[in-house]
Amino acid sequence: MVPLFTEDVDGKPLNNKHLLPRRNWCGITVSDSPQRPFELDVTLNVEVDCHDSQGITKPYQIKIPTLTV
Repeated sequence: MVPLFTEDVDGKPLNNKHLLPRRNWCGITVSDSPQRPFELDVTLNVEVDCHDSQGITKPYQIKIPTLTV
């Protein structure tokens, strides 16, 4: 597991850096940079307030480098 969640959506530090039990969705794109071909940009968007109908999220990003065999 990746210690992705260093802080909560409100900026407060978290004890458990691996899990954040909130509604979320993930977006994955392939990098278009010539220096990083085929690197994946993963953004996990975590809902700030589940009672807010606007569905505002805070992004948490991780980059996955190109795999070589």
